[in-house]
Amino acid sequence: MKPEEFLKYFYGHKHLPEIAGMLKAPPGEKIHLKGIVGSAKSVLAAVLFKKTLRSMVIMADDREGAAYFYDDLDNLGLKDFTLFFPSSFKRSIQYGRPEQENIVQRTETLNRITESNSPSIIVTYPEALAERVISPADLEKNRLKVSVGDKISISFIIEFLNEFGFDRVDFVYSPGQFAVRGSIVDIFSYSTDIPFRLDFFGDVVESMRKFDIDTQISSESLEIVTIVPNTQNDKMEGERVSLPVFIPGQTIYLGNDLNRFVYEVNNIFKDTVLSEESVTDPTEMLVSGDELIRNLEKCTVCDWGSDLLFEPGTAFKFSNSRQPVFHRNFDFLGKNMEEYQNSGYKLFLLSNQQKQIERLQVIFHDIKAEVQFKPVSFTLNEGFVDNDLKICCYTDHQIFERYHRYKLQSYKVRREAVSLADLNKLHPGDYVVHIDHGIGKFAGLVHTEINGKMQEAIRLVYKNNDSLLVNIHSLHRITNLLLTS
Repeated sequence: MKPEEFLKYFYGHKHLPEIAGMLKAPPGEKIHLKGIVGSAKSVLAAVLFKKTLRSMVIMADDREGAAYFYDDLDNLGLKDFTLFFPSSFKRSIQYGRPEQENIVQRTETLNRITESNSPSIIVTYPEALAERVISPADLEKNRLKVSVGDKISISFIIEFLNEFGFDRVDFVYSPGQFAVRGSIVDIFSYSTDIPFRLDFFGDVVESMRKFDIDTQISSESLEIVTIVPNTQNDKMEGERVSLPVFIPGQTIYLGNDLNRFVYEVNNIFKDTVLSEESVTDPTEMLVSGDELIRNLEKCTVCDWGSDLLFEPGTAFKFSNSRQPVFHRNFDFLGKNMEEYQNSGYKLFLLSNQQKQIERLQVIFHDIKAEVQFKPVSFTLNEGFVDNDLKICCYTDHQIFERYHRYKLQSYKVRREAVSLADLNKLHPGDYVVHIDHGIGKFAGLVHTEINGKMQEAIRLVYKNNDSLLVNIHSLHRITNLLLTS
């Protein structure tokens, strides 16, 4: 069973039409959704998103909770609409230590919010929402959009990149870098995890492509690219606002115990202001709890916890219960499923491994359990029972007591071959291994003419001073960098 088919079973909830109608109304509604547990929250958010087509911000308790919620929405078929909005820092701003991977993901989210005409779901947590973001107007001023066919000089591109703190290098391998080689400009924007290559013919952008930073081989063609600097840099000029101010006003906010969420945001604000290790003038970069409350007062807010931030205008009661803990007791599992089945419940078994489904079918046969369930080809973080709709959702990882790992889009660079970062650290005389020619000495970068165009190549020296030129586009041929020299 695919995600869309699975979600249709939840469209018939008695409260759904009224909730959806309130979410479509002008901003300001305060709604309490009581009795929702486990991944029933993710399912409800997915159904409401599809019914309302309104952007949402999911305010999770912490980073891990946000990651699992993001993973649930991904598995429910909403990957193209769901964005993860992390803190810029490894832990939190009061401890310092910016995390480049988080900055790229954060910047991409802001960029997509302003560029997309379709609704989206942003999943975040207190440490991330506590940080201010650059205003939409200043983001527009600080980024550069380039399309194929644009008349724009390379010198202008270089001037823009220098002004906004990009580093010029021989070969890009990290966000915030650019390289110029003849009519080609490589740029690693902070709004993407893959750099792109602009090929000019005079002052006209002839083509643009993404390319692999390890092999330097171009891949997907692009018609338009947006160059975005590090918007989290506190030296960048521009107004800083809270995320609710940045996002359009029709956005719906959903979270658990939102009073506690705001309390955590306020603690981050106070701890950072008092910390000796905090950033310069933290009040310019942080949102206080009081400010966040003022921002959310104007928005539609749904709370499915008990520690409410606002007095709800309307409350809806759901009847959910958690998946029981079976401790691998399959007789207990079989009896539990039989009881629900005899009471008219539909049984769903969620697993992303077909063999686990088959394994459970064999187990039920062996213990003579008369269980009829619908297999679902993905899983969620937590199983649940919806007593209103008479639906039971069992997850195989909870049944077998396995750790369920969430999946987030990774922005970390993984390299199996010699990377450009490693290449920049090489010195003439260092030993490297070519996949076809064996061990040789690195002799630096040289320019060579290929098909009438000047290109860079790596010069390797072998016995009897024989030389081998390895085109930068064949960098993947050099593997197993030797650290001795």
